[in-house]
Amino acid sequence: MGWTVAYRRWLTTARVPYPAQQVMFQYYVDAVSDGEARVKRLTGQVRDLLPSWSLATAVEALQAMRKVEFIVAVLVVAEVGDFRRFENLP
Repeated sequence: MGWTVAYRRWLTTARVPYPAQQVMFQYYVDAVSDGEARVKRLTGQVRDLLPSWSLATAVEALQAMRKVEFIVAVLVVAEVGDFRRFENLP
């Protein structure tokens, strides 16, 4: 998820009344872009490490569900751990 290409293009033309505001506006736009780049980089690293994780098959199984993307599946499995511990639920 993120900003659309059209919205990013609009941001490059957006202007605010005072130069100091423009500096801060650009700072915030850059902060969002930097954050998105970090998320992309870290997600790639997690994806690279997944095959060596004992719970990788659980991550893959969760992704078979609609709207469950990679990082969501990883987070759920990391929190729950081994799903087999829930075999005897009522």
